[in-house]
Amino acid sequence: MYKIVPGSEFIENEIKYTVSESGEVSAYKYIGKEKDITFVKETTRISGRFATQLLTKYDQMVINKVDFTDNIISMDDFVFSGNNLEEVILNDKCILLGKCAFEKNKIKTLDLNKVKRIGEGCFEENNIEVLLIPKTVTNIGKLAFAENNIKKLILLAEDLEELDTTAFIHNPIEEIYVTEKFAENFPHFCKVNKDKIHTLTLEDLIKQYTFKETHDIMKNYAGNISRS
Repeated sequence: MYKIVPGSEFIENEIKYTVSESGEVSAYKYIGKEKDITFVKETTRISGRFATQLLTKYDQMVINKVDFTDNIISMDDFVFSGNNLEEVILNDKCILLGKCAFEKNKIKTLDLNKVKRIGEGCFEENNIEVLLIPKTVTNIGKLAFAENNIKKLILLAEDLEELDTTAFIHNPIEEIYVTEKFAENFPHFCKVNKDKIHTLTLEDLIKQYTFKETHDIMKNYAGNISRS
């Protein structure tokens, strides 16, 4: 059984961890060969680069599934780059995703929950078809969602400090839903995509989404949607 001792290191489930002097737990290396991994519940940061052990110089097994525990706050650059993840569901404490953190996976299901910063190339080259950007997001780096299969984009983030023009490049986007405030704050984005832009209203939700999708959006992002 592992112990959280400030200033120490430990291994659990073939994952190496460091503990800062203040008691923050960081996962920094995976030394196993299992394709499904789970972090200890105390983990607040994921650093290093996570893939299964190199078998040869040219052959590398990859991770299929990760259980992101409830206390993870940040993930560093390239942490899960080049794996086989199909689903990423973040907890409500995770606010920072580094550069290329999830690039080159097979992600189709993505729940960003309450994340704030999405780094450059973070989800580049995946299989995302419907993308919901929550109201908590303040930064979306260049190429963050490039080269997916996004057809429907829902932008509930209104107070963005950074929205790179290449963030959603090379996607077959057919529809972009934005709030009225987003349209006011980002007129150039709306002008460039004028043939795809729709202002998101409650009526749109009822028409465009399943009951579960509508319920989830209303539950998590109420107050961002126009009622007229």
